[in-house]
Amino acid sequence: MSTLEGLATALESVVGSAHLLTNTAVAEYAIDGVLPAIVVLPTDEVQIAAVLRLASEYQATVFPRGGGAETPV
Repeated sequence: MSTLEGLATALESVVGSAHLLTNTAVAEYAIDGVLPAIVVLPTDEVQIAAVLRLASEYQATVFPRGGGAETPV
């Protein structure tokens, strides 16, 4: 199992499969045209903390995102 697969499995155990996006489902979460490997949608503070702990354990980069609404400049 690759590191990415291990992380995805661990994250799924925290947030459930409905809140873990991979493959083409991540397209709308691209940053400057770069697609993330995994998008995690935690539902509460406990899940956020667990996701961040796993990211640290797997040495994964995290890009936090709020509700996704764009604010006019």
